[in-house]
Amino acid sequence: MVHEVPGNAGEQVPEFYANTVELEATAYDIGMAFGLLSGGTERRSLVVRMSPQHAKSLEILLSRFLLMYEREVGPVQLPAPLISRLRGDDVDDGPEP
Repeated sequence: MVHEVPGNAGEQVPEFYANTVELEATAYDIGMAFGLLSGGTERRSLVVRMSPQHAKSLEILLSRFLLMYEREVGPVQLPAPLISRLRGDDVDDGPEP
């Protein structure tokens, strides 16, 4: 799908749907590999890389956006085991920074 960017004189950019994301990191950047899982097969669609500072800004903006979304639409529910896995409750990530 192609999406027209407001204010860019008819410029169009690709639009992707993703239901999976894998995070990657180096000493200098953070990457997000978005993909589509369908029929037991995963296909990467897009990789986005950014600085850790940009990723932190994105985290803050996503949190604000989700809070506003939940105020208007209602809570976004996730199964407790998924939340635990996403938080890494079963993984020792080492000492806190």
